[in-house]
Amino acid sequence: MKTVLTTLLLLFNFLTLAQNNAPFFRGAYSIGEGNQVATNIGIQSVFANPAGLTRMTGFSVYAGAENRFELGDLTAFQIAIGIPVQEWGCFSINMTDFGGSLYRDQKIGLAYARKLAKNFSLGVQMDWMIMEIESYGSRHRVTFDAGLQTQLTDKLLLGFHLFSPYPIGFGDERIVPAYVALGLEYRVSPQIALKTEVQKHFYESPGLHIGMRYNMLNALSLSLGMQTEPLHAIVSGGLSYHIPPGLTVDFGMNYHQSLGISSAIGFSYQFNPSGIR
Repeated sequence: MKTVLTTLLLLFNFLTLAQNNAPFFRGAYSIGEGNQVATNIGIQSVFANPAGLTRMTGFSVYAGAENRFELGDLTAFQIAIGIPVQEWGCFSINMTDFGGSLYRDQKIGLAYARKLAKNFSLGVQMDWMIMEIESYGSRHRVTFDAGLQTQLTDKLLLGFHLFSPYPIGFGDERIVPAYVALGLEYRVSPQIALKTEVQKHFYESPGLHIGMRYNMLNALSLSLGMQTEPLHAIVSGGLSYHIPPGLTVDFGMNYHQSLGISSAIGFSYQFNPSGIR
């Protein structure tokens, strides 16, 4: 009986998370800032807003993991490779794998980003979505996401991201909703950045995301964030540590007042780096 109840509980969690969040693991850097997506830059932006890939200064790789609510079967693993090609733009391939033996979600992305002007970047990504349920087999869907970023001033960055202009259906109980995000990043000083963003998932009320990052030292930065949901607020924090010449370790954690703690860690390496973010 205990095994049956555990299985039913896990299936309920899988279906609930899948319906709302399955493809939306944004990387360890993002979770510490309140799950900001629109103004993310560098290799991890491929999980958030592909337009941010244009800020890469060299070949980049990323590997990370995110665990939700301290449940082993609610863990996602991510890998990404980013390649800037002179005069052609930036290319990336990435994958997110989420779930366990009963239920599994995968998303494979092929992204391209390019600067269309000195301060304006556009990115697009094709997304191959795969859902597997034990005893029911697998289903496949294809969609896309797109984003843009523009440097309005030396201190102000505007970002916009759209994931799938239409909801993706895998069946009566499985819908991956489209969403849009619009955000601003304001550089108060070389050490402090403030972020604010509105995200709107189809079938849900808009959510507000607020974040701050403080570069304490040349190699270490700390982040704080908060996001709202229709019935809950989620607080978060994180840190990033840069190890020359190009390795960065990111750690992020958030707390949901009803469901508990989620955490993420990521390792990125950028060849020919121009310095910490």
